[in-house]
Amino acid sequence: MNRKTAELSREFFMARFNNGLIFTTDSCIGCNRCISECSAAGANVSIVKDGVARSYVNSTKCNHCGKCISVCTHGARKYLDDTELFFAELSSGRNISLLVDPSFFIIYGDKAPGILGYVKSLGVNHVYNVSFGAEISIWAQMNYLVSHQDEPAQKRAFISADCPAVVKSIELYYPELLDRLIPVKSPLLCTSTYIRTYLNDSTALAYLGPCVAAKDEVEDSSDSDKVQYNLTYLHFMEFLKDIDFSKFSAEAELEGSGIGKLISVRGAVINCLSSYFPREKLFFQYQGMNSRTMRMISIYTDKNYAENVPLFVDIASCEFGCQEGPGVEKSEEPFSTVYAKFIEIYNRFLKNAGDIDDYKQNRERLNSRFQNLKPEDFSRTFTDRFMQSYKIPDATIEEIFSSMLKDTPEKRHVDCRSCGYNSCVDMAYAIAYGYNRKENCIHYMNEEMVHRLNTDSLTGIPNRNAFVRDVSRLIKQNPDKRYAICSGDINNFKVIDDIAGIETGDKVLCFIADTLKKAVGKNGCIAHFSGGNFAICFEYVSEYMRNIYGITYFDCRTLGVEMPVTMRFGIYVQHNSSESVQTMINYATISMDKNRSSQKNTFTIFTNEFREQMIHNAEITSQMEKAIDNNEFVLYFQPQYNSATKKIVGAESLCRWIKRNGTVISPKDFIPISENNGYIRVLDRIIWEKAFEMMSQWIERGINTVPISVNISRGSLESDTLIYVIEQLKNKYNVPADLIHFEITESAYSGEQDKLIERIEKIRELGFKIAMDDFGSGYSSLNILKDLPIDILKLDMGFMRRSKNTDKGQIVIESVVGLAKKLNFITVAEGVETQEQADFLRETGCDIIQGYLYSKPVAEPQFLELIKNN
Repeated sequence: MNRKTAELSREFFMARFNNGLIFTTDSCIGCNRCISECSAAGANVSIVKDGVARSYVNSTKCNHCGKCISVCTHGARKYLDDTELFFAELSSGRNISLLVDPSFFIIYGDKAPGILGYVKSLGVNHVYNVSFGAEISIWAQMNYLVSHQDEPAQKRAFISADCPAVVKSIELYYPELLDRLIPVKSPLLCTSTYIRTYLNDSTALAYLGPCVAAKDEVEDSSDSDKVQYNLTYLHFMEFLKDIDFSKFSAEAELEGSGIGKLISVRGAVINCLSSYFPREKLFFQYQGMNSRTMRMISIYTDKNYAENVPLFVDIASCEFGCQEGPGVEKSEEPFSTVYAKFIEIYNRFLKNAGDIDDYKQNRERLNSRFQNLKPEDFSRTFTDRFMQSYKIPDATIEEIFSSMLKDTPEKRHVDCRSCGYNSCVDMAYAIAYGYNRKENCIHYMNEEMVHRLNTDSLTGIPNRNAFVRDVSRLIKQNPDKRYAICSGDINNFKVIDDIAGIETGDKVLCFIADTLKKAVGKNGCIAHFSGGNFAICFEYVSEYMRNIYGITYFDCRTLGVEMPVTMRFGIYVQHNSSESVQTMINYATISMDKNRSSQKNTFTIFTNEFREQMIHNAEITSQMEKAIDNNEFVLYFQPQYNSATKKIVGAESLCRWIKRNGTVISPKDFIPISENNGYIRVLDRIIWEKAFEMMSQWIERGINTVPISVNISRGSLESDTLIYVIEQLKNKYNVPADLIHFEITESAYSGEQDKLIERIEKIRELGFKIAMDDFGSGYSSLNILKDLPIDILKLDMGFMRRSKNTDKGQIVIESVVGLAKKLNFITVAEGVETQEQADFLRETGCDIIQGYLYSKPVAEPQFLELIKNN
């Protein structure tokens, strides 16, 4: 899938959500309260948009109960109604009548006449109180229950269809309950039917109420009960917020005379209908529509519960009744005031109701009142909107739990509900259906944070912190066993990255991780520390040692790496359980670098000799800082001679460590240690400064000096800082650039070559010559001669001594010198110890000779004396 196709696919996916009656705004923070309160599975969908987690509404699943609107504390849930259209068309002259829900008169009380008077002044034709239709609905439901009460429980409808959200929920999700809905229109539709059929009012009708879901009834209404507009109190009163209603007044032209005025109050329908039946008949009220309520009601469809089926069940989608609906504006009046209005209306009803305990008399009175109405005019049918969800395989749920790091029964049944679902299992199914994301589980996120903290993101195996923890636990739990820790590093891993690419290098790391993981098995530990560095721990027995030693090399040809990938491993065998894991890792790492090969893996076990070496290195390191402060690092100079005239034409400056007590520490000791501990960069600057300072003093003293060369370590070459340091020294001591040369080793070329070349060029731009030191001591490459901007090529004569074939060695030197001449390089041979070597080099055309044949490195006074006698 290309990028454009992916974007279109994502837009199509997003278009499925948040485009219905109820929608989410950008104020959503994804707190999941809407999910936890939602009565419709899958109606709330957790998504990430522009990097922000939000809960969007899937309009195909939503039953529009509006509970999410009521519970959202961030104002992120909004809904649509027809208020704006109503006022626009009213102002354009359309003939519209208003149907007002009974809750309007309870909520707005004395303000209600003024509000109705104002809208009539705008052109509303008639105002009808839906309480009249509510009483018709009660009459029709009573007659249905009376005529069907003796039918078998499995065939009889018993669920009230007054609430449009309940009806839609059953149509969408509970097809087994569809035939159990009492086929009588709601109070709203009973009112509109009466107006159309019996009052012959053909004007457009608008319903003003507290209900968002009433929009579904409005859209589904037929010609006989057609309602064109659904208005909610919240939007309606926002539209009229600046109006002074005290100048207006109007009353409803049609209203109920009894309990119809109270149907918006919780329990009112049950109280009313039960008065038409004997006390032994069961009438149940369920508060709040949710999956638990619907499951309880669904039990009544089971033949085993036939004797317990109630005569009537009323489900209140809004827990405290319609006056608490989602379309109601937040009342400034206290609940006690609203409740007092309800009591007043209820007492008025009781006063006119007569003996409400005589159910037969109550029936006769209600039938007498509506004797001219036809029950069939107020009957209705329902639509099966149920869509069978595909079954989620158990393996999928298992996979989801695994991805959420829920690997124990306890973790799979935390059931904290912070995700919005009743149980972890419910959330797993929601994820499977695409309604939610595992990131909404706080326990997963906590586990994931710990997992990420302890896991290498590339290879998926533990990191250093986790390795130390796991190995410590392993040793503590198995005190009778002996363990080995193995530290390994990939040889020339940088070369693999440079040649094959970083992506391939990453694949190599993953391949090695898998290979080592198999070798140590389930009872061992493995970790990826960084770069090409891995660590493993296993029981020190022959089986695991064979597994490790059996990995000759890593064959990565299928990954695009043709050469064998090898590692150098250091192994430390545990001596006692009191040793710290970090110390054992250090010991293994020290032995790791003692042996390496480009053809096969090497394994070196830590010995006491290594321990002594480590202690020695630590002692040297501990003394270095003090040695710097005491100025114990001094310069020695090894003269360089013209091969033809045997005159001194230059010198290489070399660092020597001479302690205050006269003890000399060999460069072979402190230079490798300083390269490992980072002091080499400090030593470089000290040597450079001393060289510039001495040269400046010599010039001031009138000494006819020669150029001296100073070394740049590989560590210093890795930073642009050396350019500024060298430029600063040049300016500080005002030394001509041709009197200082800088030497780099050929091994430096294996690093970031482009950066290296750039830094060398900048040094040359300052006027200094660059010498390539020790050419021939390592894996020399013609690329070095071709690419590096150098002026001097220093040949290492050591390889002549190490070679048994002197003739071939001489041919190589002749060729390199000849090539250097053509490239205009000055050639210097270092390490010359015999006259025979010197004669050969002179005949070959080598320019300069340096070595013990002519002079060993000497201190400044001896060097100046040699120059004086030159």
